Amino acid sequence: MVEVARLAIPPHVADRVLNHQSGTISGIAAVYNRFAYLDERRDALNAWGRFVEGLAQSEEVASPSSGAAMFTSSPKMSSPAAMTSRG
Repeated sequence: MVEVARLAIPPHVADRVLNHQSGTISGIAAVYNRFAYLDERRDALNAWGRFVEGLAQSEEVASPSSGAAMFTSSPKMSSPAAMTSRG
């Protein structure tokens, strides 16, 4: 999840949010590190929610006649045409 890293969410917090059993904290550290990171997880999910809301707000309404979604240009996202033209 590249966007999680871009949002500066620490990998061990992302692992807890996604409930990964073997993530960045593994081995003996995983046995003893039972901290839930609740505050950090809440902050991470709030950051992710703001990111998704920003994406939703940057999209244009799809034209009913074309049947294809149209997006505004964004440095973070490729255009739909660029994604479909890959060889």
